[in-house]
Amino acid sequence: MAVEAFLNRLVEYGENKGLFLKMPIKDVPESCCKAAITEVYDFDKCKEIISDIHRLNSPKSCDALKIIPTKNTLDFIEFKGWKKFIEWQLGDANEEEKIEAQVKKFRLDEKIIDSLFVLKTMIEHPEFRLTKAEKRAYIEATKRFVILVDLEDDPLETLTITLGTLAITSSPVRLIKEKMDEMLEGISGDNLINLQRPLLKTCSTIDKFYN
Repeated sequence: MAVEAFLNRLVEYGENKGLFLKMPIKDVPESCCKAAITEVYDFDKCKEIISDIHRLNSPKSCDALKIIPTKNTLDFIEFKGWKKFIEWQLGDANEEEKIEAQVKKFRLDEKIIDSLFVLKTMIEHPEFRLTKAEKRAYIEATKRFVILVDLEDDPLETLTITLGTLAITSSPVRLIKEKMDEMLEGISGDNLINLQRPLLKTCSTIDKFYN
């Protein structure tokens, strides 16, 4: 109950201060899922405001934030579009190397650290008046990082690219998912702050995940 109360106050504070701008995933800038209707907060915008107030040095936050007080969860959502990469970069013998290089560029570990730092900075602002009990509630809240990709949920299906009639078979899609899974497996959780191992979701599953 303490965690739920804290998260409800966090939502109220963030919305009243203009830090949390709510919108469907499809409307978040840089979203790779143009049909997803799950409502989230534009966390990039929140980061910009917090960074300006506290003069932070350009933290690398995730794209969106989903707060679910009734489930005691804070979800940081990172968009990773692959369709254009498949269309423009793949199609030769170096597919696996290119995919591995692209996955490494994501630096998800930095996004996780910086996203938590931004939120912690926000709740430690004097105006928020964080109590000792709320600090404990924040630590106990379940923190999940969701990587949202624009790939088919079923790797056996054909991934169709909208440009012209170009179609990419499932082979690179399966390889991308394997490399993404490897990356996520390498990122462990943190029991001290109730941080879970990152989850991989697709445009076709994200709304079901939250409903």
